[in-house]
Amino acid sequence: MAWYSYQQDPNIENMDVEVRTAGNPLALLPEIRRIVRDLDRMRRCRVRWCSPRSSRSRNLMPALFARLGAFFGSLAALLVAVGLYGRWRIGVSRRTLEIGVRMALGAARSRWCG
Repeated sequence: MAWYSYQQDPNIENMDVEVRTAGNPLALLPEIRRIVRDLDRMRRCRVRWCSPRSSRSRNLMPALFARLGAFFGSLAALLVAVGLYGRWRIGVSRRTLEIGVRMALGAARSRWCG
């Protein structure tokens, strides 16, 4: 789902306006038509009624993609962390013998990494 400014993008052909009301939606219809006409005089205001269930189901697919993106992003971050830890562990295990030899020969602690 993408949101664009209707006034800044001339390629937008249709403008959808969703209005939720606690009262009678027919009472708001003249005001809604006036606002749409003020935005663009060339547009017709077509009214469709949606039940609350259908407006929720319209957002299910973008929500699913957002959750899948978050899941796979977290999985990728976990794999990167495991890979970096493994690389660090291999480096330390390879240098353990070298550090032990240097300590046995009397090297100072400040010289271990150099």
